[in-house]
Amino acid sequence: MSINSNSNKQYTKFSKADGGYYDIYRQINKNLYEKYSSSQNYYYTREVNEILFRQENTRSWIRYKDFCQFDDDTEQYFQEFYKIVLYDKKITYLTEYYKFHNDIPRMFMEPLCHIMNYYHDKQRKIKYVKITRMLQMQQQQQQKNQQNLNQQQLENGNAEDKVQT
Repeated sequence: MSINSNSNKQYTKFSKADGGYYDIYRQINKNLYEKYSSSQNYYYTREVNEILFRQENTRSWIRYKDFCQFDDDTEQYFQEFYKIVLYDKKITYLTEYYKFHNDIPRMFMEPLCHIMNYYHDKQRKIKYVKITRMLQMQQQQQQKNQQNLNQQQLENGNAEDKVQT
């Protein structure tokens, strides 16, 4: 290690294995300038530089990656177009699907998550049994109504045949 004085500045130089010199003073200044140089940056240039140089722990890089992810996901929503005629049928299917949906909190704390998952699984099974019974009763009721309607139509058809003869 040697200390040289150039124009009243002291530089500390360490020799490398290849014989060159490394200036620590300039490297420290460069690092401090890059870290605290927001006053030299003009409108959004700091954010652009962070994205271009892939400084991954910065706010602008995270926002950029979020936007890229959002842009990639939106293509799947524009793949299929529905006609107005089919729209009502799709909406009714969706409402039927989400009619019995219940959101449950997701917990990841180790002792609690097993207890809560067990509880919600049991609740889900109970609700499933109730819903299947209710849907079976509705289906049986619709079949009875359809049979009554068919029987009435047959009786009305027989009555009309007797009137015509």
